[in-house]
Formats: sequence, structure tokens, C-alpha cells
Amino acid sequence: VIVYKDEAIITSEPTIFGLAKKGTQTVVKTNTSGSRKRNVIFGAVNPETGELSQQFSDKGNTENFKSFLKKVSKNYSGKKVIIIADNVKYHHFKGINEYLKELKNIEFLYLPSYCSELNAIEHLWENIRAAVTHNTLFDQFTELLNEVQSYLCSINKNKSKLKKLCAYIC
Repeated sequence: VIVYKDEAIITSEPTIFGLAKKGTQTVVKTNTSGSRKRNVIFGAVNPETGELSQQFSDKGNTENFKSFLKKVSKNYSGKKVIIIADNVKYHHFKGINEYLKELKNIEFLYLPSYCSELNAIEHLWENIRAAVTHNTLFDQFTELLNEVQSYLCSINKNKSKLKKLCAYIC
């Protein structure tokens, strides 16, 4: 089984998408009073079946990454899983080879640096931003997270949409 793995950062700062007058930047006033909140979505998509493994975490770090790998390993129990991933530092944590031996069914294939366009799950992250976060200001960060989770739940039920969105890149 081949899966594409990546993380997306969800932040309380609104994302602006659209047209602006040349030389100007669109500014959205918010009431966050300088306290930016963030959450990380770990995701792995099988573009052949449209299966999505996901995990929301407070940070992108080694411990949360290990937790996510356990989930992926369990989701594909009895099958060899090749994870295609980027080179973020915690994807190469000290002791990763021993950890992967414990999981038994996971191997990594790393993409070249600065080639995120080769990672098929990037299309899902772009889709989420377009459908949920672009040009939308949420009163509460939890409201934003709930909308993202709800969207992921609905898209996860539509395997054909996920397959189309995250099709293999040739």
C-alpha cells in the first residue's frame, strides 16, 4: 500500500484569497488580540482507494508523529505500507529505524527537498483551505477546528472525491 503523508497547520489567523489592487495587501481586522492559536493535522491518503488516516494534534513534533504512525500501522494491519513523505525534521527522528521495526509494516520513501508539489495529499490541504478557511473569520478557534473536522469527515465518506483529489502524480 502506498500512502502520501503530510501535515497541515490550521491557525486562528484568517487566510485571504482573492483579488487586491496591485501593490496593496488585504488586511482583515481580527479580535484575537495577538494570541495566535495553531493546530496540526497529520494526514495520510491512499490515492488508490481514497482512504484517509488523520490526527489532530497541538504540535508537529516527534511524539505526535509517532502516535500518528501507530494509527497508520494499525489501519493497514497485515499490509506493507510505503509512506511517501517530505523531509521535515521529525520524520527523521533519532531512533526511527528501531521504531519502524516495532511497527513492522511501515517503510518511508522521502521526497526531494522543496518538492511539495509531488506529495498528492497537498491537494487535500488546498481543498480544505478553499472550502473552509479562505476568506472566513471564525469567532472561536474551536469553531474553526470543528468546521475543518466536519469537512474532513464528509470528504472521507466520499472516497471517489478523495481519489480524484489525491490522484497519483505522473
